[in-house]
Amino acid sequence: MAESHKYYYMRLKENFFDDEAMKIMEGLPDGYLYSNILLKMYLASLKTEGRLMLNNVIPYSPQMIASVTGHQVGTVEKALKVFQELGLIEVLDNGAIYMLNIQNFIGQASNEADRKREYERQIAAEKKSRRNLGEISEKKAPEIEIDIKPEIEKEKKAQAPREDPAAALDPAVREAFRDYEQMRVKIKAAMTDKAKALAIDKLKKLASDPAKQVAILNQSTMNSWKGLFELKEEKAQTQTGTFFAFQQRTYTEEEDAELEKKLLRKGRKR
Repeated sequence: MAESHKYYYMRLKENFFDDEAMKIMEGLPDGYLYSNILLKMYLASLKTEGRLMLNNVIPYSPQMIASVTGHQVGTVEKALKVFQELGLIEVLDNGAIYMLNIQNFIGQASNEADRKREYERQIAAEKKSRRNLGEISEKKAPEIEIDIKPEIEKEKKAQAPREDPAAALDPAVREAFRDYEQMRVKIKAAMTDKAKALAIDKLKKLASDPAKQVAILNQSTMNSWKGLFELKEEKAQTQTGTFFAFQQRTYTEEEDAELEKKLLRKGRKR
């Protein structure tokens, strides 16, 4: 095949997705969508050897790329910013988009280096041509930068192992708490880590003894209760004790006699 022929196929190396830029990009929110958009842009640029410009005249807008790739416009706009930040594309002032790594994926390995050098010369030549024509505005619109580092840090934090709120509980209590968690899932009221921590705090307030804590958890599990409550038996005993807890008094013989007289007088009046 002659060197001047255009390539209509693309070869990806087996370590394509192991590239640092690809890992960073796919680690971002919607990163896998960005990856799909990038591959489709590579394919769309094959006929023009990596230069995206409709009929060599009309720049590809985010709306056009969204139509070609089948993604939402907002997703495409974010993806283009990420591509530029990672050095995967270069957008010239006339709107032409160059897929910077496309020469790694087309043709044969024997002529890859020459083709990459030629591609770089082509980009440089177009830049120079634009400058010579005076079409680069001195009042260039400020570039909108995307800060990838915070997103990467968020991703690292999300992937970091979370501390189990129940880890410090007594083994028996922890097992009962696991049953309580599973019950919450079954009734479609699964708990977040924050909710688990709050439930454990309430459990400790209701009882300090591990055996009572297990009983409280089992009570809610068996009754499919979302919350944790005081044991029914203890509550009943507390109420009964409060209602009948009259103070006893010892009376003298004189007081007994006086009380008897009062009762007799009261009976006569009736």
